Amino acid sequence: MQKRKSKGSWHAAKVRQDILSRIDLIDVLDHYGISYEQGKGKGVSCLCPFHDDHRPSMNVFAGKETKNLEFYKCFSCGAGGDLFKFVAKYEEKYNHRKLNHVQTLNHIVRMMELDPEILPYVEVRKESRENPEKTEGRALAEKFQRAAEMRRYTEEGKQAIEKIIPDDRTGIADEFHIGYWENDAHRWEEFAKQSGHTMDDCRKIGLVFSKDGRWIMPYAGKVVIPVTDRFGRVISFIGRSDDSKSGQPKYVMPFRTIFGHIRTNLFNYHGALPYMENGRVYVFEGVENVLNAQKLDMKNSVATLGTGLTKTQIRLLKQDAVTPVMVFDRETTMDERIRALLFMKEQKMPGLVLELEKLPAAFQGCSSIRELVAAGCSREDLDRCVVEAEEYLLQQIVERGIDPKEKDPRRIAGFVRKLNGSGVVETDREFIRCCELIGAKAGYPFDEVVEMVENPDSYLSRKEQESRLTDPEQLKKIDIDEIADNLDHMQKHDPIAAGRTMEKLHMIYTVAFGDEREMEL
Repeated sequence: MQKRKSKGSWHAAKVRQDILSRIDLIDVLDHYGISYEQGKGKGVSCLCPFHDDHRPSMNVFAGKETKNLEFYKCFSCGAGGDLFKFVAKYEEKYNHRKLNHVQTLNHIVRMMELDPEILPYVEVRKESRENPEKTEGRALAEKFQRAAEMRRYTEEGKQAIEKIIPDDRTGIADEFHIGYWENDAHRWEEFAKQSGHTMDDCRKIGLVFSKDGRWIMPYAGKVVIPVTDRFGRVISFIGRSDDSKSGQPKYVMPFRTIFGHIRTNLFNYHGALPYMENGRVYVFEGVENVLNAQKLDMKNSVATLGTGLTKTQIRLLKQDAVTPVMVFDRETTMDERIRALLFMKEQKMPGLVLELEKLPAAFQGCSSIRELVAAGCSREDLDRCVVEAEEYLLQQIVERGIDPKEKDPRRIAGFVRKLNGSGVVETDREFIRCCELIGAKAGYPFDEVVEMVENPDSYLSRKEQESRLTDPEQLKKIDIDEIADNLDHMQKHDPIAAGRTMEKLHMIYTVAFGDEREMEL
């Protein structure tokens, strides 16, 4: 007799389905800050977090491309399983929490900030929707934010912020709650003591870290910029050092705290939301550009805190139905830009690109929004440089992949087929535009490029016939009937090419035989 499932088991299975309909294993990797790259097959590969891995030995499969299968497998240590086993194993190894299945479900719902109504059991839901550790962490973060803001008014703080936001007449520092922390270990110990929290509490939210048995405060001597989630809650801080201080990194930020990974959010997303009426959001790479973009009334500006959008950030934009306008830093390489745009395309995220290289010559020496503002650049100047991400991606790939001297149709055909196989060219519109760009780069008419791609052998045969008919020396050796037969054959298979050949033939015939003799076909 088959054992009947209990109501609790049925409920847990439903919660599993609800979770998998909202997130996948890639989202979990993003949350834990585990870097990954596209594997040879349909999954991604990464360093295994469950053993001392130095070469990516774990494969992760997730999403529609893997027929909605969700699993991971390490070919070195043998670790493997589904999304739920991954989370339970990770929490046990790194956070020393041994979770049963129901606890794992509840932890995932809270960790990924899913709808708490899908939690499986009433007795678990009696707990606070946010665990006490996070609640205490948020209270400490708010205290630190207020303390840093107070120090903004010191002479040292004013000078440091002036270098990041020059001539701040509109109160940008106030709006973003920007502060400063002096380079004084004693003052930091004093703050920690007065706040009523331990140094370990400070470590959990990224305010300090331990090195060689000592507590290090990474924000000492830096401008402090709060990072919030989409609900306006502080989840981390960015420290911006003085450019004149050599030997220090320009930015410091804890990528992971008890609130999650910093790149699961977009800097200023909460502040930009009310200004997205036109359905667009400017996506910068660094926070400093977002701050200075406020002077150009670009209130709908956010920052990825890295090159390109993560999958979690893309989902955030999709939820609010906004189109990202990608603004890459000038120092971002073209390879990095192409990878970022290809990832957006894979995630079915349409977008735009603001090409700073298209700005007038007067602004070409500017490397940041701060410098563009100082040079007199306007928002209208920037908006005139916006192009579709699809067009920008094709232009850059063709520019890098096609040699202007390329005359081998098989190579051109192989190039386009490769783009088609990699997902760069998927629609008829993209195919047509790709052929136009290749034709312009290599010096071929559009219809010839199409013919090269669709039937390179036929193209070569036709070009050979055309060469015979347009060579003056060859014309003297063959009779009119043979010329007519060749043209008739071309007319049946390619009328456009036949017409073009006829025009060339009349011109060359005149050169070969003189203007006096009329050619009859």
